[in-house]
Amino acid sequence: MKEDVLNQFEEYLRYERRYSPATVEAYLRDARGFCAWIERDGVSADLSLVTRNDIAEWVMSLTESGRKATSVNRAVSAVKSLFRLLHSRGILPSNPAALIGTQRVPQRPPTFIHADRIKDIVGGAVESVSDFCLPSEDDEWSARYTRALNGAIFILFYATGLRLAELVSLTTASFAPAYASLRVVGKGEKERVVPLPSLAQRVIAGYSEKWRREICKSQEKVLFLTSKGEVISRWQVERAVKSTLAGYGVQGKISPHILRHTFATHLLGGGADMRDIQELMGHSSLSTTQIYTHNTAEELKKAYNKAHPRADK
Repeated sequence: MKEDVLNQFEEYLRYERRYSPATVEAYLRDARGFCAWIERDGVSADLSLVTRNDIAEWVMSLTESGRKATSVNRAVSAVKSLFRLLHSRGILPSNPAALIGTQRVPQRPPTFIHADRIKDIVGGAVESVSDFCLPSEDDEWSARYTRALNGAIFILFYATGLRLAELVSLTTASFAPAYASLRVVGKGEKERVVPLPSLAQRVIAGYSEKWRREICKSQEKVLFLTSKGEVISRWQVERAVKSTLAGYGVQGKISPHILRHTFATHLLGGGADMRDIQELMGHSSLSTTQIYTHNTAEELKKAYNKAHPRADK
């Protein structure tokens, strides 16, 4: 029964909920982990016998194992989704996970790169794309292509606030004429149109019409390709962002999401309307966008303390 249920769960997540491949994989991993926990004493994972107390005990075991609250909450969400599906399809007479809650996660302001620091990184990224030359047999051209690729990836992340999965799935057909905007398919297959500022238009045009044209010898439509002409993977994009930011001394936990946070924080600090930022980022709830107000408040406080003659009194 277990494998049949998990197969149904996978189809539900993939085709009905339309979750991203990464989310489907994570939910299935958590669901399998729950089943393995039920079977820990050699007992069959008969989900029809699972009680609310069983699930609560499993949640406690995750917490005691040292997992972070966000990780525990995702696992709980996966198992709640599994039992909700089984109950809705009549496989189970009741839903034992219905009243299982999630842990409170302290709301930390998103990490972002300050505006005065981002200028140098943007300048370097633009230069790497502008420094075009025709292909050669040596490794130097491959290295120059990779620098241009990394620069284009950085600029597009910072200029649009895209999620990692959204950027990886972009194709040459995602863009409007002259790269004025791009159409993004986000979470839940929701589409949105994101305008590109002129600098980003020039950078993407330079990458696509020069560097990419030389490397792509097939009919491949995916925008970002490796120096071997292969479709770039998520981890390669993550590595590109880490390489770019580390080259400018950005320390700490570096991921593409830091550029999404930076995009939102800089827009808000520049006076953009909260609703517009919500639309650009593809947030379903305004409350998600509002977490960035803390960043701008902190920036104002720092500026005040630095500039006001009585700030330290």
